[in-house]
Amino acid sequence: MIKQAEGNRPISRMSGAKNTFFVVNSFDPQWSSEFKNMADSDKREMAKHLCQSFFGFYTDGILFIKPEMNFDFSWDFYNSDGSTAEMCGNAARCAALFFYSRVEVKKNLKFLTSAGTIVAEVLSNQLVRIQMTEILSTREQTVSGHKGIFVNTGVPHFVLEMSPSRDLAKALRKVSDFGAAGANITFVEQAKEAHIKAVSFERGVEDFTEACGTGAVAAAVYLQKKLGKQKFVQVEMPGGNLQVENLIENQRPFLTGQAQLEFDLIHWEKK
Repeated sequence: MIKQAEGNRPISRMSGAKNTFFVVNSFDPQWSSEFKNMADSDKREMAKHLCQSFFGFYTDGILFIKPEMNFDFSWDFYNSDGSTAEMCGNAARCAALFFYSRVEVKKNLKFLTSAGTIVAEVLSNQLVRIQMTEILSTREQTVSGHKGIFVNTGVPHFVLEMSPSRDLAKALRKVSDFGAAGANITFVEQAKEAHIKAVSFERGVEDFTEACGTGAVAAAVYLQKKLGKQKFVQVEMPGGNLQVENLIENQRPFLTGQAQLEFDLIHWEKK
């Protein structure tokens, strides 16, 4: 394990449209063996400790990026409660920008997640475009009397057109209709041509987040189902705007949005 002290800095905090993540750099030769050999249970505990309480402020998740054969990198992704998620669009943009900034200056990247291969393009030091996983399982569905659209955009989302309700999101998050892991609940408003307002109540965080990349794609899918095919959809989320394109079932959409390095973590050393 590790403890707070003077030494190298293998951890940074990133923000993707104000969706925040710690990024652990397993490429650093001083730290690669430490994180490579860390048990999954220790990573879960580290996620809960750092994200929920250590600094007196909250962070949405933690990414362990590491070398992967035939890819630029792969990640182990943990939500703030220590649970895992297959995919996170904002985290993917943060991971790509981190690799570009701290590991290798390379604008076109390919990396591996639990949801499959993600392709990224670093457009600037604060803007990243990624190709998400396939849009799957889109269907109209009524759950507990609420009509919406279910879609898997890397993780499952149930999309409702109404004002956000934390109580309703908590009630729907784990209903059996969505399987054992449940679904993110995304509320949309102001659906009009090429623009929609959205916010997601996310699994693992168990609350609304400032932005959600897979939720932005889910909201864009909802808009397209309602108004017809759109080449680009601007999704307005509390943390900023995300642009979604190529919204076709069984194909991989693109997501473009802000990402930035907020700060490097305080020093750490091995015990």
